[in-house]
Amino acid sequence: PGASYKGRVEQRPDDVLGLAAAHAELSGGSESVIELTYRTQATRRLRLQPDLQYVRQRGTDIPNAWLVGLRATIEF
Repeated sequence: PGASYKGRVEQRPDDVLGLAAAHAELSGGSESVIELTYRTQATRRLRLQPDLQYVRQRGTDIPNAWLVGLRATIEF
């Protein structure tokens, strides 16, 4: 489940803020993810979307982790 809000800042009506959570039961453990993202219309043709995720592992030897990403979309 998640939620997103578009145009929360009056001067940036095309920007989108998003928050989501997910959970999966895996063989031998489980994984939960919380994600925060913000998509900004940097220019008429360029959108940038930084992303922050926290992944929590239970019942496995895999450590919990913070993940950071950046998506760039160019429209021609």
